Amino acid sequence: MRHCHETPGQGLEATAETGATVRLGAAGFTNQPTPAAEKSALTATLPNAPDAPETRVYVAFDGEPAGYYTFPNVYRPDLPAVLAGLGSHYRLAVLSGDTDAEQDRLRAMLGPDAALHFGQSPADKLAYIAAERAKGHTVVMVGDGLNDAGALRAADAGLALTDTLTNFSPACDALLDAAEFGRLATFMRFSRACLRVVLATFVLSFCYNAFGLALAVQGLFTPIVSAILMPISSLSVMLVATVLVRRSAKNVQL
Repeated sequence: MRHCHETPGQGLEATAETGATVRLGAAGFTNQPTPAAEKSALTATLPNAPDAPETRVYVAFDGEPAGYYTFPNVYRPDLPAVLAGLGSHYRLAVLSGDTDAEQDRLRAMLGPDAALHFGQSPADKLAYIAAERAKGHTVVMVGDGLNDAGALRAADAGLALTDTLTNFSPACDALLDAAEFGRLATFMRFSRACLRVVLATFVLSFCYNAFGLALAVQGLFTPIVSAILMPISSLSVMLVATVLVRRSAKNVQL
C-alpha cells in the first residue's frame, strides 16, 4: 500500500501500488445504500422484513461498491446480571456505533428507562457525555475501544475493559480485566462504600484535631504529649479506615 488514511467515525481508505483505491467502513463512506435505505426498500417488497440489518462493514474499490462483511453480536454471558446489578443504582445508557439491529435485545436487558443511542461517532459519544455533565449528572463511562477514548476521558469516571492488560488501552481512570466483567456491579458497590469510608475518616480526623486543639489552647497538653498524640491520631484514623474497608469488602462479597 502506498497510502492509507483514516476518516474518524467513517472508515479507512488505502491506495495500492497499482493505483487502485480501496475503502473500508460505513455505507456512506463507500457509496453504498445506508442500512435505513436498505430497510425501506426491503420493507416495500417484504412487509415482514426485519427491523434493521445486522452490523456491517462495507467495501468499495475505486469508488464502486463491492460488498460488505457482517458481524453478529455476541454478548458476554455475565452481561444480564451486570446490567441488573447496575440498573438498581444507575440510569443506564448505551452509546453504540453500530446500527439499531440489537435494540430489542438490549431494551429487554436494560429495561424501559435506559437510553439507547445507535450510529454514534466518537464525537457524538463525547457530546452526549458533555451534555449529561452539563445537566449536573455524574457520569460513569464503560468502554472497550478507541472510539470510546474521548468519552472515557470526558466522563467523571472512565472505565476501560481489556482482554489483555499489557495491550494498549484508551486513557481512562481505571482498567478492568474483561475476565472480571461479571463483577463490575460489585466493584461499583465497593467503590461507593469506600467513598463513605473516606468521608467517615475525614469526620473522625476533624473531630480528633478539634478536640486536641481545644485542649492545647487551654494549656492542658505539653509539647511532649502533643508529639506523642499526633502520630497516634494518624494511626488511629488509618486503623479505622482499614477496618471499615475490610468490612465493606466483606459486605459486598468482593
